[in-house]
Amino acid sequence: MENSRTDRILGDWDRISRQVQAPGLPMRRAVTMAAPASMISTAALIVVVVVGAGLWFSLPARVGPPAGEASASPGSTWGPLAVIPPQVGTEQARNEGTLRITEACVYLERAGEVELLFWPADRTTWDAETRAITFENFDGSVVTVRDGDAVILGGGGSSEVESGVSGEAWVRRMPWVAPPASTCSLDTRWGVGAIAHSPAAQQSSGPSASKPAGSGWGALAVVPPQGGADDARNEGTLGITETCVVLVTRGGPVVLVWPADRTTWNAEERSIAFANYDGSTVTASDGAYVVVGGSGDSNEESGMTTEAWLARTEWVARPDASCPLEARWWVGALTR
Repeated sequence: MENSRTDRILGDWDRISRQVQAPGLPMRRAVTMAAPASMISTAALIVVVVVGAGLWFSLPARVGPPAGEASASPGSTWGPLAVIPPQVGTEQARNEGTLRITEACVYLERAGEVELLFWPADRTTWDAETRAITFENFDGSVVTVRDGDAVILGGGGSSEVESGVSGEAWVRRMPWVAPPASTCSLDTRWGVGAIAHSPAAQQSSGPSASKPAGSGWGALAVVPPQGGADDARNEGTLGITETCVVLVTRGGPVVLVWPADRTTWNAEERSIAFANYDGSTVTASDGAYVVVGGSGDSNEESGMTTEAWLARTEWVARPDASCPLEARWWVGALTR
């Protein structure tokens, strides 16, 4: 005689119950009660569903990003870039300025202010050898940029003033592939969604404020023309190396920062000619004992990191990373 549907359900339940029986529980004597076949069928189905759900929810939770989601592999490096997982679409706001790449941070510099840039992992490549960033736009174009490039950015940004969220809180809230370094300025930040080169723009009205093509500032660190100069005084021996110009004082070397409109570098003689406000011009070479007017500061005095100082200063010719940048002096006058 063929088994009824109820008999088959009960047979299935008997096999399942033996397979999922909890280990270690004391055996209990079964108590059998008669019940209508429809009730037994319904109960068996409910138990099967509950048992199956229990097996599903008992699976261990997956830790880490899903397959295909960006994560930083142990052997890779993003250099100074702050990097987030791939983004679907992007805001269409526009920003522009000068790209600044320091040892620890990447900024957009605009009107003397800096904005921390953060980049999507799937469209950004960092080249450690050339210290260049290659970015793939949504239209398929690929753009490579370096420190000092004038750029136009698409995307979106925020600041502590606008959002009321501090830089530290913002970092904690963001999903990161590579978080920004703790030394970076976080007050204003911009998520890069597109990038293009901008025609080079003069940073001031005078041609001497920019570095002419084909010429160089040698080892000098140079800023745009400055209005007036502080009257503090410093003195020591002028040190000119292949990459730096410093004032060697009793307290140690101080990197010198020169205004573009009053400073001339002679590459052949490796000397500096400086035009003072009183009309005199003084020329000095490596080893000369000099007195400099102007002003200075240091990381210790200002509470600012070297990276933040570099990012916040508007440059015509940035100092080399090998220079002793912990202390610096803006040259406003030069005598011997």
